[in-house]
Amino acid sequence: MLGQIDEYRVSTSRVLLAAALSLFFICSNVISAPALRLGLEGNFTGQDFREYSNTEFNGACYSEFSRDYRCPYRLSAGIRVNSFTYGDLGYLIAGPEVNLKYSILITRKFGMIGGIGCGYFLSNVAEVESGAYGRISAGAIYNPLPILDLRLTLSTIPFKKPEEESFRNFGIGIGISYLFGFPDDDHDWIPNAIDTCSSSPRGVKVDEVGCALDSDGDGVFDGLDRCPDTPFEAFVDKNGCPKDSDDDGVYDGVDRCEDTPRDILVDSLGCPRDSDLDGVPDFADSCAETPQGAIVDENGCPNDSDEDGILDGIDQCPGTPSGFVVNSLGCPFVTPVEEEVIYNAYDLSLNLKAEAMQRIDNIAERMRAYPYRIIEVGVYTDSEGSQTYNINRGYRVAQRVRDVLLARGVTEEQIELKGYGEIDPVGSNMSNEGRQKNRRIVFSYLRSIE
Repeated sequence: MLGQIDEYRVSTSRVLLAAALSLFFICSNVISAPALRLGLEGNFTGQDFREYSNTEFNGACYSEFSRDYRCPYRLSAGIRVNSFTYGDLGYLIAGPEVNLKYSILITRKFGMIGGIGCGYFLSNVAEVESGAYGRISAGAIYNPLPILDLRLTLSTIPFKKPEEESFRNFGIGIGISYLFGFPDDDHDWIPNAIDTCSSSPRGVKVDEVGCALDSDGDGVFDGLDRCPDTPFEAFVDKNGCPKDSDDDGVYDGVDRCEDTPRDILVDSLGCPRDSDLDGVPDFADSCAETPQGAIVDENGCPNDSDEDGILDGIDQCPGTPSGFVVNSLGCPFVTPVEEEVIYNAYDLSLNLKAEAMQRIDNIAERMRAYPYRIIEVGVYTDSEGSQTYNINRGYRVAQRVRDVLLARGVTEEQIELKGYGEIDPVGSNMSNEGRQKNRRIVFSYLRSIE
């Protein structure tokens, strides 16, 4: 009995010594390793021990160190504790363990990790002998932060097999580790080696080279911006939220009418809505459906100065006299005078001939239809008499034509007179027929009355 007690004490001492050595190794790594990770892992495993099969648990606390935080190779050392049952009894064995691990990131946060190692477990129970074991593991790794690893692994621990005994351990587990010594002065999770903006404010979101992001371009960095989708050009407060001084639903900076009275409908630029685009906002427009292009008064109502049914602004012939039938543009159906020539228009006594009078009546009607057009009445003569005489003779005929036009309702401001005399003959002055043709009246459009 005493021998069994002594053997138990020796086994217990071995466990405590191994635990102390492992703890010393971990602490020395904390002090000396350039890139150090401390972690925990737990494995749910299937165990066969002799004639019993169980699903048990083993876990480890460990330290991992490597040349720097970017190095994929890691040397891990720690203590593994294994629990199992045999019959109605539960047992716990522990021992130091060393692993060489290799990790690689496939994306920015996801990767793979694998390892191979060995350990020596110390048992203080008669059913299990102390001994060395090997361990193989592989799995996936997730880095929510550069300093934090979350792992899902498959592992097997082929324990020492005493004579006529069977003891296997394999299963699935989870783990976590924390990295110490990550070089990041501004705490933006971008290491100093690639951080091109090493003084980023605390709490901002940064891009892959460590520079602060401002997705909506409002001058407040993402992470500090409480309104990250502010429209471009909108003025914001210190929290990145847009202002709306006149409460019209259009933010300052975008709002082109910042003093809009309350309860007035506005357009996308914050200005009072003008549905018919007549320049008078809806709230002051007494004629809300004015055709586009019409000229309106201060109340938004259109005018029809010549009362031809076509509104000012749309009416291209705004001075049409009453009585004329107009088209959709407000112009009479008669054509305006551009250039009209009446040959053999008067006799040697300067009297207008009957045929000329008919033509002048028609021209007068067309001039009256377009009262804003100025027409020149130019009179040409034959070559009988001096040049000065013929100019005066032509001007006197032009005066008679003016009198006829005025009598037909044409306004005096529409008429300009010109005596051209004998210049530019259209027929020979050597024959009576040629001289008659040269005695002509030319009506020409000059300009519009301003």
